[in-house]
Amino acid sequence: MKNRKFLFLIAIGAAVLLQACGGVESPGDKGILCYSILTNYTPKDTDLKKSTLVGAVTLSLSVDIIKYQSGIRWATISHSASPSTGVMITPDTTKCASLDPTAACVPNLIIKVTQPGAYKISSSASESVVDTITLNFDMADSIQPIVKVRPANEKNFTEISTAVQPVAVVQGSQIVFIPVPMKGTLRLVGNIKCDYTADPAWRAVIGRNVGVETEEESWYLDGQENYYLIEPGDLSFTFTNAEMQTSTTVKFAVSQIPH
Repeated sequence: MKNRKFLFLIAIGAAVLLQACGGVESPGDKGILCYSILTNYTPKDTDLKKSTLVGAVTLSLSVDIIKYQSGIRWATISHSASPSTGVMITPDTTKCASLDPTAACVPNLIIKVTQPGAYKISSSASESVVDTITLNFDMADSIQPIVKVRPANEKNFTEISTAVQPVAVVQGSQIVFIPVPMKGTLRLVGNIKCDYTADPAWRAVIGRNVGVETEEESWYLDGQENYYLIEPGDLSFTFTNAEMQTSTTVKFAVSQIPH
């Protein structure tokens, strides 16, 4: 298992990353690079230039080549922002690390903004600007909770409304949370991570995403935070993102599982 995984990673690292845009995306101003970000919820717009990204949290934007030009040391491209205050860009040391500097691979853009506004991103190689894009950021003032439920012994999850609370669910259900950063009624772009607190805690247990289970070891998959509701009664979950200094609470009424 470990050897197969290692070879798989080598194969990915050796691939030539030349592709079309995807997700919430836009080509750069010169049309050479594509800047994109994936969200696990549906944003208002899929045009990155028209979107508003969430501030205060670290975001990773994929940067890919859509118009190849020879002579560019693609893997050495670095990103900078103007204005440079209120923004922090972290070098991506993983995506192109094992490739030749001239390979068709561009490091991703890892960015955190602490002041709302528009930032012009310049992607440069050998002090020459390859492409630019202007990104808009704002600070979230609330978290919209998307809740999906899989009743006991069912195969699929179904989204349920949290407009009326407490939300009625049945004991034994598995629930998954997708927190959406909001500015008023606008969904900001960018996945956020939250800490979840159940009250009372003994009415729910956290789930694990099992990938492969063997006698010798366990392989788990990263995924959304999920819980099993094990006891009937009133239950609330509070979502908190410390960086945004924002939280929200969803209340449930858990009924006893039918016998």
